[in-house]
Amino acid sequence: MSGFVLDTSSTLVLVLDDEPHSPVQALLDALGAGDPVVPPLWPYEVASGLESARKRGRLTPADVAMALGEIGRMRIEHDDRPADILHLTNLAAHLEITPYDAAYVSLATARGIPLATQDRRLARVGRAIGIDIIN
Repeated sequence: MSGFVLDTSSTLVLVLDDEPHSPVQALLDALGAGDPVVPPLWPYEVASGLESARKRGRLTPADVAMALGEIGRMRIEHDDRPADILHLTNLAAHLEITPYDAAYVSLATARGIPLATQDRRLARVGRAIGIDIIN
């Protein structure tokens, strides 16, 4: 595998201790086989997910710092192509997913690489259009 698209749900599974551990091995195997790539919205979604976990009492500020440190040590390629809002909007409407999810689908499709996601709906949609899913 030459790489894969890493979505926020899979990122959080890797760094949050209270997430289900069954998907972790598949993600670790994928990380060993290729570097993940993420769309421009990924850092904001990860920050939002960590902040939500902190607000709900799942994480302390120290836990958030530790999770960010773990993420910072990962070799992640940030796709720097500007977002094509019309394309993402049309793709989201066609697949009946959010524009956020469409960004991950679009990146996986454009690069011809798998998508790592824990989101069941996104995984189902991705498989339906021929994207290999890591979960």
